[in-house]
Amino acid sequence: MEVQVNGEDISPEEFLEGAGPKTQANRANALSNNQTGAHSRTSEGADGNRQRSRQQQRNVRQQVIRNSKMPLLPRSDFKIVVRPRGGLDVATTGTMRLASAIYRTANVPAYEAGEDTVCSNNHQNIIVVSTPHATHAAKYRQLQAITVGDRCHEVSAYETAPDYTVKGIIKGIPLEEDAKSTHTNIVHARNPQALAAKRLSNTTTVIVAFEGPRVPTYVRYGGALLRCVLYRKQIDMCHCCGRLGHRMDVCPNPQDKVCRGCDAPNPGPDHQCSPRCKLCGGTHMTADRNCCARYKTPYVVTKRQWERRRAAEEAEAAATTGPAGKPRSRSRTRSQAAPGPGAAPRAPSSIRNAGPAVALPEGPQRGTPRPLNR
Repeated sequence: MEVQVNGEDISPEEFLEGAGPKTQANRANALSNNQTGAHSRTSEGADGNRQRSRQQQRNVRQQVIRNSKMPLLPRSDFKIVVRPRGGLDVATTGTMRLASAIYRTANVPAYEAGEDTVCSNNHQNIIVVSTPHATHAAKYRQLQAITVGDRCHEVSAYETAPDYTVKGIIKGIPLEEDAKSTHTNIVHARNPQALAAKRLSNTTTVIVAFEGPRVPTYVRYGGALLRCVLYRKQIDMCHCCGRLGHRMDVCPNPQDKVCRGCDAPNPGPDHQCSPRCKLCGGTHMTADRNCCARYKTPYVVTKRQWERRRAAEEAEAAATTGPAGKPRSRSRTRSQAAPGPGAAPRAPSSIRNAGPAVALPEGPQRGTPRPLNR
């Protein structure tokens, strides 16, 4: 179908001559906009990936800390931690079988064991025994092995610090000092807050339990004055199987290993990878010595932070409200409103704020309206 319109015929050269520069400019602008949009989308995608990676690392850390927590036990009880050796898996063995083995090995009768509590932490692969009796606690501390089924497993047991204590560490204690000498040189009258002392593995660092919520700045070790700092517990990392949550001495699966850097199963001796920490995302092995996220925040620090935050919130709330707890307002209340045309004028502020009311003499006073004579 052909359509005729009124107009003037022009050549294709004349048509392209007027439209060319504009078309090229439009194409250049469109290309620039596309490149800018692609760059912004790329930057937004990179930022989103970094944020998701940091969130995943925080989730892993929080999950490990959450799984490591024990149930609430009586505060006044003695708590004994039993650490199994030899590949004993607490989760597959079961708490009932472990409790029976502990009671039987410690020679605690069944009618007396009813007041004791045995609970297991499957994530840390440890057992905790809570008892109100000092005699039972002494028996549990002496455990060196338990028999589960037909197999004997080596264990190590120790008593934890009470709930009303806080831990500090001192460094530089020679390895020649045994446990008795270390305890004697720290727990004495010149350190009134010190309750117990224990060496940290085979190092020169000693953990000291103090009574109260604060750690002293210095501790006297015999005649020496040593610097003491707050103890910060580390997130457990197994250097045997490469997994988070438990330590190497209680590893339940020493044959099933993963790479601490890339999670490769059963890596060989010539395995090489680009490590990535699960806790902080750094380019190092998970929970490495240089990792800043491998320490847990002590409870006393969390409590102080909460108290400061609560005090700041209360101060802010008090600043925005009046003395009686009501919001401040710039508008006058009914008692502060201007007097009406027939009302008596208000007394000066010096009289209103002078203190208790004082009786004025009878009769008309200066500044008060006189009665009209009829």
